Amino acid sequence: MTSKPRLLYMHIPKTGGSTLRVIAERQYPRSNRLNINQDALEENLKILQDMSQVQRDKINCVIGHLYFGIHHLFPNGENAYMTMLRHPVKRMISNYYFTRTKPFHRHYDMARNRSLLEYSEHPGVQSLATRYIAGLTGTTPETLKIINIADEATLEKAKANLRDHYKVIGFTEEFDASLLMMKKPLGWENIYYYALNTSDNFRKKEPREKMTPELIEALEAACPLDMALHRYALELYEAQKDAYGRDKLAADLAIFQRMNQRISPFLALTRRLRKTRLYRGIRQRLKL
Repeated sequence: MTSKPRLLYMHIPKTGGSTLRVIAERQYPRSNRLNINQDALEENLKILQDMSQVQRDKINCVIGHLYFGIHHLFPNGENAYMTMLRHPVKRMISNYYFTRTKPFHRHYDMARNRSLLEYSEHPGVQSLATRYIAGLTGTTPETLKIINIADEATLEKAKANLRDHYKVIGFTEEFDASLLMMKKPLGWENIYYYALNTSDNFRKKEPREKMTPELIEALEAACPLDMALHRYALELYEAQKDAYGRDKLAADLAIFQRMNQRISPFLALTRRLRKTRLYRGIRQRLKL
């Protein structure tokens, strides 16, 4: 089995994260994973800060709504940041309609009482990807704080973090190719999947506004920092393709998609079984 660095998977909402989370979880023993996927960033950070260093050193996979900077809580061993990005307008639209169907969500009332454009202009949802990737202030467990400022300096910090600290990045729009490029640097093996938590699951519950060119332009104008970060991340992503080898990526992608088409129905059928103690016990015994 390939040696794996500690995975720090930054799940930015509505980027295919539920599906990717299941794939990532498959790569690491349950006892060494920490999942903090509730939508509460401050609480997530406190969970990690309140753990002892001995407890944190046992973890080799952290998955959740995390900010860049949590590697300061894991000074021992190799850390590998990874994230999936999505076009900011598509992500904003998906998050808006998702939030409107989830009464427990902290932005539920705000989303229910606003149009899509009004929602996109709310400070709580603007520049989300930029703020996640710009990360935390401080360098010690006690001083780590979330950055809530979104300005040009935040954008430049986010760009530098993506360039200098991320093992690999992916894009929702090229999910399968992104998976293939994650596999080797992260030491992953089985990456077959079926899609979870897609917008199709709740689309029928919420009538959608007509996406006119004018509305799309207004939505882009509402998230200039995320749009700029997206353009920069695409440059890094294209460089990843070059490093992988574009011809090889195309060939591997065709094989993977053909095999995943055959395997994904079986994964969907056996999902409940794979959540049982019996299944986990068999995996542990066989060291899978």
